[in-house]
Amino acid sequence: MTASTSRRDHALVILAAVLLLARAVPAIPSTAASSAAAVLDDFFIVSSVDVSQKRLVLKRPSEVTVLVRVTEKTSYRSEQNRTLQLGDLRAGDTVFIRLGTGTESDLAKSVRRGPMTVEELHRRYLRSR
Repeated sequence: MTASTSRRDHALVILAAVLLLARAVPAIPSTAASSAAAVLDDFFIVSSVDVSQKRLVLKRPSEVTVLVRVTEKTSYRSEQNRTLQLGDLRAGDTVFIRLGTGTESDLAKSVRRGPMTVEELHRRYLRSR
């Protein structure tokens, strides 16, 4: 056996091992944005509700506080998809809020009260396998 044959055999073994490993590893989504694109709202914990000023003080799960404005066009829904009003929200409630964009990034377009379920957690933050 010559040195070139030995190197070729060694390269073939490495190539076969790489191909086997590539097949065994689950597919990784092409971009994180593709899974995040389906998520149109953000998850928050209500810290306080100011009905007279039409504002919500919210906390992200990362403990970052956000001040959000609401208008008469903001829609409010319960976990059972029933209509709510701003005054129905309480400190400690968990909500999913769809925010505006650009200059209205602090404006709530819709507010849905409900818990963060395990399924929702996986859909939003964990890579599917």
